Amino acid sequence: MILNFSLLLICLSTLFIYFYRVDRFQLTPLATNFHLFGATIYVVGTLLIFDQSDTMHLEWAFYCLINYIFLILGTIFASSIFRFDFKIATENLANFEWQHKPSSSEIPFILFMALISALATFYFFSLIGAVIPIEAAINLAQGADIGDSGKSAIEARKSIHYGASGEYYGAGYFSQFTNTILPLSCLLLIFAYRISSNRLYLILFIIFMPIAVLAMTGTGRRGVIAGFIFFIIMWSRWKTLSEFRPSGLTRTSIIVFGVILVGFLTTVIARDIVSENPIINSLYGFLFIFDRVFISPSAQELETFEIFLANSKSTNGAGWLVQLNDILPGHRPSLANEIHALLGGNEFGNAGFGVYGEKYYNFGWMGILVSFIWGFILYAFDSKILSTKKKGFIWIVLCYSAFCLGMAASPIDLFNGGFITCFIYLLCFKIFNTAYKFLLISQQQKNNRNFYPS
Repeated sequence: MILNFSLLLICLSTLFIYFYRVDRFQLTPLATNFHLFGATIYVVGTLLIFDQSDTMHLEWAFYCLINYIFLILGTIFASSIFRFDFKIATENLANFEWQHKPSSSEIPFILFMALISALATFYFFSLIGAVIPIEAAINLAQGADIGDSGKSAIEARKSIHYGASGEYYGAGYFSQFTNTILPLSCLLLIFAYRISSNRLYLILFIIFMPIAVLAMTGTGRRGVIAGFIFFIIMWSRWKTLSEFRPSGLTRTSIIVFGVILVGFLTTVIARDIVSENPIINSLYGFLFIFDRVFISPSAQELETFEIFLANSKSTNGAGWLVQLNDILPGHRPSLANEIHALLGGNEFGNAGFGVYGEKYYNFGWMGILVSFIWGFILYAFDSKILSTKKKGFIWIVLCYSAFCLGMAASPIDLFNGGFITCFIYLLCFKIFNTAYKFLLISQQQKNNRNFYPS
């Protein structure tokens, strides 16, 4: 335990240096801090549970800690090169005014993308034939056993990617609408309402937000909605967004709703049942959430290292290249299925390597240099966002892309997690905006010809 505590002290001291030297205790809700949140959970969990008498455990603990230190060193190195002060930049950005109102093309585009995403959501769930939390709730309301309801939800999740007859559903493509574009569109509607006070945008937000929640939770996975709520909580306390910040009651309601929703998904959807009493079972569910967030990821990575990683050679980055095949239609993530099976699951689950396992599998001990480079990239991206001179539609999309970047552990996560989708979203807006202006100019010229006939 002495070694565990010593390594943990080194880890936390390194984190303190980062907040003192780089973030300046701003808790900036952008890519670097979101990534550090996950990286810290993984390394702290590992340092708490590893057995110092086990050589393999010891190697993994040191690997995770050194990677973590190099990740932070990458941000410190970037800060010394860019000479960019997060505290001053945040204070300056807080004084910049929002654009007075959305442009004439922004609102039609936001509504168009929200509508397309809502239609994609309904179509996707019509394909798989179930909205898992709703199905579980209906089963419970009809008197079904909690355990049976959870098993029913597991069976429904098997149809997310492929139907009973083998037809491909393209869940990864639909998830870009359900997990990224629709939630982002809701944020942009609130932005439009707060800077223009037009109640129509608030009404549209109230219409689309429940659909977004349904989209993020409909497959029974909690990570997307939990991450989105975490983003909202962190974002809403940022002083740069003082004009945008919801009331204390609203923030509290978001937290309570999030805990209840994630707790429901945890206690009912495919989890162990300790009691038929829903209150007792819910309390267990919250304990499970704590374990799932702070202990289980580290334990799973350690177990994956023992079973798989320690017995395989580094792929020298080829693993990440092969992963990019997952973007192709109909391609199953076989390695993730294999790991899930090794950990006692089944073919319908996916278990990746995690923050540090990804680097070890692809680069071995050279992965520490990848962590250094990754820390440099995260800081550089954040400094670009903080150096903006205008807060508006595009800036919010970039902030959300920073959240998606921070949640990524490998290149494929940039696609699956929504980072690339955010930039495709901006590209679509530029095309839409160009076409919109062209139509306006054409209409104006037509009106001028009618007004001044030859």
